[in-house]
Amino acid sequence: MIVFIESSVDDIDELNNIAFLSESHWGHDKNMMAVFKEEYRLTQEYLKNNKVFNMMLGGNIIGFYAFNMTQEIPELEYFYLKPEYIGMGYGRKLWDEAIEFCKNNKIKTFVFLLVQKSKNII
Repeated sequence: MIVFIESSVDDIDELNNIAFLSESHWGHDKNMMAVFKEEYRLTQEYLKNNKVFNMMLGGNIIGFYAFNMTQEIPELEYFYLKPEYIGMGYGRKLWDEAIEFCKNNKIKTFVFLLVQKSKNII
């Protein structure tokens, strides 16, 4: 059974690993992934100031989403699944839960941030 729980600081390493593996799954080159690993890391400060939720299956984190709540319009800044769960319908469940979070918190609009491939990364 899938459950969603708010992330804790104890989850940071696992969440960063999931984000890295998931982003790698989409074919970004090594240079892009090196930049991603440094610039897009979840931190304790981020968890303290924002809403981050783990998608749990059998007691294991298989994905997560995070809303940056420090902006005037909330930003869906992280939305990741472990690669072995991609293409199995779990992304839809993660999305539905993120939308439910918005409904429950009266968020009518949010920005979905994407990491872009760049040819300018050295």
